[in-house]
Amino acid sequence: QRLDPRAQWPPASAAGLATLALLCIHEDSLRRPAFLEVTTMLQDMIDEAEAFEAASSARTSSARASSSRSQVSARSHASASVGAQAASPGDAAPGAARGV
Repeated sequence: QRLDPRAQWPPASAAGLATLALLCIHEDSLRRPAFLEVTTMLQDMIDEAEAFEAASSARTSSARASSSRSQVSARSHASASVGAQAASPGDAAPGAARGV
């Protein structure tokens, strides 16, 4: 592969652009795409790349939200455990458990 890894090209986009470039310089001019075909292919590639990016962002957001929920849940559980230990009947003042 000769892709710059810093560009983070989705493999399908890179392959599509390479194929289009090779078609445009094809030795047989009759096999080269017309301008309208090129613009259609480029628009299709843009649409696919945007869909890929949206799906990628959704997965990342979902993973972050899940991680945040797990952290909040773990904190809540830890707080509840500490609160339950502090409020155990053996630790309460005499008569507090009876409401006196």
